[in-house]
Amino acid sequence: MLNKENENIQNTPEEIKFIPCTLCGDCTERCPRQLDIPTLIAAYNEAVQNYSWYVEDVIYKLEKNKKPQSCINCGSCIPLCPRDIDIPDIMKKFSKIIKENS
Repeated sequence: MLNKENENIQNTPEEIKFIPCTLCGDCTERCPRQLDIPTLIAAYNEAVQNYSWYVEDVIYKLEKNKKPQSCINCGSCIPLCPRDIDIPDIMKKFSKIIKENS
């Protein structure tokens, strides 16, 4: 089943790929910016499907230095992710989506 799901993710256009985050929070342990990465990824998943009031509300409620554009692309989160998600890349893409919808 997982292989079929991953196949579907691989065949989806880049801008609308669902990120299979388990929301475990392991990635936040080494984040020098202390970003709430699981919340940001959940909002990103929503944003790529339908940028809505929910996404705007999540972003609005975050402190300025806790938004996806605060990611410094250090990559310290990547080895902690059990799903091997390229988190800095997702934060960069999410920042672009936010900018385009502002």
